[in-house]
Amino acid sequence: MKNLRDNARYWIIGIALAVAGVSANRVFAPHLDTRPRAVVALAGELVALAGLGVIIFGINRRLRLAGQAANPDETSPPENRTISRNPGHP
Repeated sequence: MKNLRDNARYWIIGIALAVAGVSANRVFAPHLDTRPRAVVALAGELVALAGLGVIIFGINRRLRLAGQAANPDETSPPENRTISRNPGHP
């Protein structure tokens, strides 16, 4: 159950950041003058990208903990790593 809470935490924080960034860009920025509009739009885009980054980090962390992510220290080609770690393949 703790693992589910950890995974949900990254998703919730990532989605909240992405929504806040898009809202700043699409709702607040058009009502401002030219210079502040550009600043708020850029900040909104960066916050939205940060939200997506948090989600990606959470997914990567979950895969590493599950043992499914490829180890960069391995010298075998990626196709061999994924097939050999997949229990459905012989």
